[in-house]
Amino acid sequence: NILKYSPDIDNKSNQESLKIAVFGYAKKVVEALLEYGFSVIPEDANNRELFRSAVEKGYVKIVDDFLKYGANVNMLFGRSRNGKGLTPLHIAVIIKQVEMANLLISNEADINARNKKGKTPLIMLISSGQFYGNQGHSKLSTERLSSTLMRTLFWTRHNTSQTMGPLYLPSTHIPKCNNILKYSPDIDNKSNQESLKIAVFGYAKKVVEALLEYGFSVIPEDANNRELFRSAVEKGYVKIVDDFLKYGANVNMLFGRSRNGKGLTPLHIAVIIKQVEMANLLISNEADINARNKKGKTPLIMLISSGQFYGNHGARVNSQDNDGRTALHYACINGFDESVEELLEHGSDINITCKDGRKALDLYLRDALSETCVKLIGGSAFFIENIPVVQFATEQE
Repeated sequence: NILKYSPDIDNKSNQESLKIAVFGYAKKVVEALLEYGFSVIPEDANNRELFRSAVEKGYVKIVDDFLKYGANVNMLFGRSRNGKGLTPLHIAVIIKQVEMANLLISNEADINARNKKGKTPLIMLISSGQFYGNQGHSKLSTERLSSTLMRTLFWTRHNTSQTMGPLYLPSTHIPKCNNILKYSPDIDNKSNQESLKIAVFGYAKKVVEALLEYGFSVIPEDANNRELFRSAVEKGYVKIVDDFLKYGANVNMLFGRSRNGKGLTPLHIAVIIKQVEMANLLISNEADINARNKKGKTPLIMLISSGQFYGNHGARVNSQDNDGRTALHYACINGFDESVEELLEHGSDINITCKDGRKALDLYLRDALSETCVKLIGGSAFFIENIPVVQFATEQE
């Protein structure tokens, strides 16, 4: 109603109305004033607080005017003693303003600028879970916003192609990320290097693969980063684990170590997740095939327990766990006939007794008619109280 009286937009006092509305939380008022014709003026170009408020509240038109009047697109807010602070682009990422991010980048915003904690806009985006998605950001609208913002951050502002694809989309639809990386982020930038680490810690396999293909990698300083090493092993990132080992990481590093000094080695983990390529890499780098976990199980025993056997690689096939069981015991317990045969070929002792007094053969008696059971007893004269063992087992049924 007030605007019906045609207030003078060049009147300095009237111009203050827009500023007051921007500083306040009066979005409808700001929109009405802008639509009427009010705007910031050239003298406002260095008004830091007004510029920041316009960015924080998503007033793209006002920020655009600021930039046209010469405002610094990389102006720092909340600057600390080390000269670092938030740039407008950092803020656009925080408030998830895609249009604002587009505007700032098109005006040469520094995508590698660091805040007080050394984080670039990219890192802040990933840290919030928007880069690869998580349960806390499951709404489709948020996912679309995140993917668009990631696309904006990485896609070259000079590229006129309309075929660019987002780096992050819901896990059911993650496209190739190579196009996004054409923006050429600096792989030597420490903050950007954090992107790979965060993706490794998260569940962002496609993102990790794209970053690795682009040229990102762990660095020598990461050699002793136990949690990153473990996460890379657990998720099967062979290239990253290979780099860790080249930089001197301990191939037998223990995770979840107990008081007796036992724990899981990378090889134990590779066996658990059934990663053959990872296991081969670790063994080729002298992983201890006979290392025991808290329960005394070697990788071989764990491998057999899961029904796998890739050759012993120097493993002690007769090594016993805390229950006195060997790999052969577990192969028999689970009925893994092929593993039993391979273990026997590699010298497994069928006469070893576990703590409950049973031999591997005893565990096969309930299935005594199987061909494997016959192989265990050598297919020859093996009697219990003058009764052939196959007959004895059958009678027990």
